[in-house]
Amino acid sequence: MSASRRQSVVDALEALAGFTPATVNGWPDLSGTVQVLLADTWWDRFDPAESVGELLRDQAEAAAVKAAVQPLLAVLADYNPATPDEIYLTHPRWPEVAARAGAAHELLARRP
Repeated sequence: MSASRRQSVVDALEALAGFTPATVNGWPDLSGTVQVLLADTWWDRFDPAESVGELLRDQAEAAAVKAAVQPLLAVLADYNPATPDEIYLTHPRWPEVAARAGAAHELLARRP
């Protein structure tokens, strides 16, 4: 299991959970966070359960990550890449993204 890649996922989940209009353009930014959570893991195309043993410890972690990724993908689908990051935070499903990312972060962070 790659500890640094796992930590990047944990950090990305924490960022998603805590973004505000004032912080979304800081570091990490939304684009970089999405890159780590989706493009670097392929969780936008594959079930996080396939990462058990690689980035995730068990099915509970996979389920928590999947629960965070699903609403995030719905939000991303409603905008184009040129949309300012702050606009993503106004999407009706953003609170769900933040809550589920927070829950996934809490689970993964407890299990280094």
